[in-house]
Amino acid sequence: MSSISVADLHSRGVECLSRHRSLEAVGHFTQALQREPKHISSLYNRGVARFQMGDVNGAIEDLNEAIQLAPRAARGYRSRGMAYSKLGDSARALADFNRAIFLEPGHARTCRMRGQLHFEAGSFREAIADFSVAISDNPKDTASLARRGAAHGDLEDYVPALVDLDRAIELLPIDPSYYVFRGRVHQKRMDWNRAIADFDTALQLAPGCQVTQNLRCDALRGRAKYNASKRPSPAA
Repeated sequence: MSSISVADLHSRGVECLSRHRSLEAVGHFTQALQREPKHISSLYNRGVARFQMGDVNGAIEDLNEAIQLAPRAARGYRSRGMAYSKLGDSARALADFNRAIFLEPGHARTCRMRGQLHFEAGSFREAIADFSVAISDNPKDTASLARRGAAHGDLEDYVPALVDLDRAIELLPIDPSYYVFRGRVHQKRMDWNRAIADFDTALQLAPGCQVTQNLRCDALRGRAKYNASKRPSPAA
């Protein structure tokens, strides 16, 4: 039997994990677990490595066991929530993120991920609250700024919506989704020219996106209808 200790095997796995050498990391963590089957950190980190490899169900198996052994460790719920989210199981993902935040209140990354679930579910006020926590931790978190802005827009709170989206675009002007979000806010305000300009920019960054093309067509029709309504009626 090798003289390498469980701690050394775990450390090697963590180093591989940090370098995104996930398969090697799984090997080291598995060896550690063969020596010490209830080594919680190896279970947890093997789950993370499996997630990186795309083995989401294998990741959940490891994280289930890690949570059973350490039910008050937020990281297990957070990582399992990510795995469930990857599988499209939003209900289980939300339950895990809720539990993680209960155990570790105000954790910015978890709030950001939960905010995304709320945003996708149309729970915009809850999404805004979570994204605000993430932004307080990192004011340059463009993903949270853009989605908080979009959530404000869906609630017809247009001023804070545009403040957030303008800032997200200023910080990261190459993400087409940010222009789509802002274009939709302009569209709701019937500011057709700005909406079309944003959709045009989004299409320059991501040519051929059907969703953006449809939105642009809607804005063009909206502008044409508005302009037609402003034309004077022909004389009787």
